[in-house]
Amino acid sequence: AGFISVDKPPLSLWLQVASVKLFGFTPAALQWPQVLQGVAAVVLLFHLVRRRFGFAAGGWAALFFALTPIWI
Repeated sequence: AGFISVDKPPLSLWLQVASVKLFGFTPAALQWPQVLQGVAAVVLLFHLVRRRFGFAAGGWAALFFALTPIWI
């Protein structure tokens, strides 16, 4: 009766735990890993699209990805 079901990959939770151990148990400490992962996703998308379609296409793809309502 003591089982917990988690619907997220464990790496995401591990990063939050590491952040809380470094910065203490605050809302900001829980959000920083997600912020960094979001920024990394935008940068990765920019570089992948830029290599194939050019700088302008990479910029537009990254901009629209960053402004997608689910990210905001």
